[in-house]
Amino acid sequence: MSGSSEYSPTEEKPAALQPSAPNADYNPIFEKLVIEPKDGEVLGVIAYGAYKKAKWEWAQEVFRKNGRTPNDAELKAYIATWTPSQLENVRNNAATGAFLLRRHRH
Repeated sequence: MSGSSEYSPTEEKPAALQPSAPNADYNPIFEKLVIEPKDGEVLGVIAYGAYKKAKWEWAQEVFRKNGRTPNDAELKAYIATWTPSQLENVRNNAATGAFLLRRHRH
């Protein structure tokens, strides 16, 4: 595909893809794991999958204990527990997994 409408990852993102100003219900984890880091989106997507799995496990535990899904306040509190070091750890784990997978295939 060619033409001026094509997006290249090395170019500045078009305005439509720029992150919008967060609202009170905005979850920034995707951007923090996938968009902001400069070491590759693939690792970020793997890390985001690990985050979503952890979130799912947490929600399952809330349901098991309380017989209901997490409410908005609980979801916001859960998201707030993901500190920069925890986000870095989940990305590092994704990088380690990708490295081991590549090594195993060769």
